[in-house]
Amino acid sequence: MNMTAVRRPGRRSQNGAVALMVAFFLVLILGFAALAVDSYHLFVVRNELQNDADAAVLAGAGHFFDGTSATPDFTTAETRAAAAIPLNPTMQATLANGVVQSGYWSTEAGFQPLPMTPGENDYPALRVTVRRAMGNNGGPVSLFFGDFVGAATLPVAATATAVVVPPGTSYPGGLFPVAITNCLFQNFWDYTAGNPRNDPVTGSPYVFRIGSTYHYAGCESGQWTTFLDDKNDVPTIRDLISNGNPEAISLNDPTWLQPGVKNTVYGTTNDCSAAGDRTCEFVTVPVIETNDVDTHSRTPVTAFACVRILNAVGGSEKYVEVQMTLGCHIDGSGGGPFLGTTLPPKLVQ
Repeated sequence: MNMTAVRRPGRRSQNGAVALMVAFFLVLILGFAALAVDSYHLFVVRNELQNDADAAVLAGAGHFFDGTSATPDFTTAETRAAAAIPLNPTMQATLANGVVQSGYWSTEAGFQPLPMTPGENDYPALRVTVRRAMGNNGGPVSLFFGDFVGAATLPVAATATAVVVPPGTSYPGGLFPVAITNCLFQNFWDYTAGNPRNDPVTGSPYVFRIGSTYHYAGCESGQWTTFLDDKNDVPTIRDLISNGNPEAISLNDPTWLQPGVKNTVYGTTNDCSAAGDRTCEFVTVPVIETNDVDTHSRTPVTAFACVRILNAVGGSEKYVEVQMTLGCHIDGSGGGPFLGTTLPPKLVQ
């Protein structure tokens, strides 16, 4: 019987197929390796751009308020931000330019560039964008294995937004231990303009005395406070004058009112105002709703306000002489009404 031989692939054909598969997978592996190298390179460049945008926008937003006006100084803020852009290089190359925008920010609408009319919950904000692209900062980023991804370069950009808000919480050390009534602020602070009211005689903010209701009735009174701790003694008050609130205080937290503090405390305050140290002379105080401050009680905080200490007198009168002002800065978190005090700028979005 004749048998027809079955022809099997030769070793040479098998070797050729394996070679083709090896070549295919080698190209695939090289492609993934190239993608990984360039992805990491782009990540590093973008991270450097982001660091630059963050630093520049914080540098600019810190100049919205200089203590002379409640209107944000957008021009100075933009100038300072633009000047800070070249201070942080990318891939050891100096960044030459970026886009700086002023506007307002809210949790509902995000960043809203000027021109716009801010609402009650809109806060001054600054936005900085830096990019490596055609015509910007040396052009787009070169890729090491551009042929594998079909592009020799790619543009990279980063954006940062910073906002300045009034405090809703004061972190430890931010507050001076005097509580002022809300109605007192209605007398000496213009809520609509966001500025102190000026005395028509002097053309400057009103000078008034904070003292107990025994001497200063109704809306011309305030009182020493020991914040969350009920301690009505001279060493405690002196420590609070020097170091501020020992614990964080937020809106609606009750603060202890302490009437009848000794004369030496007023002397300590006078030394503070005469020292010429802005951190001592310009202070943030809690504002309370009640007008009855000549009682030993716990009263909720409604706001945080900036005052300038001019003098303090003990003896039979017992008062701290102050005026409303702007430009106080404390560490904390946002959410309160603006009464001259702001938090340091913070990054959002």
